[in-house]
Amino acid sequence: MGGSAVPAVNAMIRVTLAPGTSADSFVLHVENVSTSTTLQTSVGPSGVRLSPVAWAVSRNPNAFFEADAGVRPNGFGTFAETGLPDGLTQALRYDRGVATALGRGVFVVHREPGPLFYIDNADYGVGLEALAEDGDESSLLANLKSGDRDGSVAGAFDTPVGATGAAAAAPGQSFEFVFKAAPGDKLALATAFTASNDWFFGSPMEGIPLFLGDIPRWEDVTPDIRLFDIGTEYDEELDVGLNTGTQQAMPNSGRIDGKASAREVTMDRYPTPVNQHIKVTLTPTDKL
Repeated sequence: MGGSAVPAVNAMIRVTLAPGTSADSFVLHVENVSTSTTLQTSVGPSGVRLSPVAWAVSRNPNAFFEADAGVRPNGFGTFAETGLPDGLTQALRYDRGVATALGRGVFVVHREPGPLFYIDNADYGVGLEALAEDGDESSLLANLKSGDRDGSVAGAFDTPVGATGAAAAAPGQSFEFVFKAAPGDKLALATAFTASNDWFFGSPMEGIPLFLGDIPRWEDVTPDIRLFDIGTEYDEELDVGLNTGTQQAMPNSGRIDGKASAREVTMDRYPTPVNQHIKVTLTPTDKL
């Protein structure tokens, strides 16, 4: 500004929110309210010109930048200098991870593949749908315990560490459960991606090997965890769609998925890596 006083923000721009056409929509109106004399420059007065607008709907602070910190490599610096939003908007498309809670879950110590689901097959109809859509593990656990599972052992993890009652694990919280296993056993688990319609974090269809030969795997097994779509409900925008787990008015209320089969949620559908949402470790215990 060459030493000239910067006009008040409200002398240059007015931003208003208005209701949209549905209960979950908004209209953002960005208006240039400057006049031909708002800016007093060394070459005379002028109005203010506004660039194209970049925007993001986020529950996390600092979606574009953080005050008193370095410029992120997300195109915001170029946008601020030139008014060209292409680099920033492209980066935002690949930065849409959702800080989802982890739903109450189930685990199975097993040997045969597919105790919870089978890829490219429809949901078994024994309760994984309720877990993935609504974070309700009760029917799945009951069916796993009552069925003939060839010696498999099933259980639930439903109370975050330090909590006093059953609940989802919010960001920063964790679940912990103990079990016995023998060489040859594998672990299957499932916990809901609660901001989705019917996604869940879980083990591969074959399960997570608990031993390397006769040696227990006491380590970080997060690389074995995947994000799956059970294929029971139509996918809406994460954490925003009216029938996602965080927004639905009642359980089991979304449209039926047009592809009724279990499949992995690939990076082209959701590019945030699984290890930015969940960490799973196996450790020895003397609690049994």
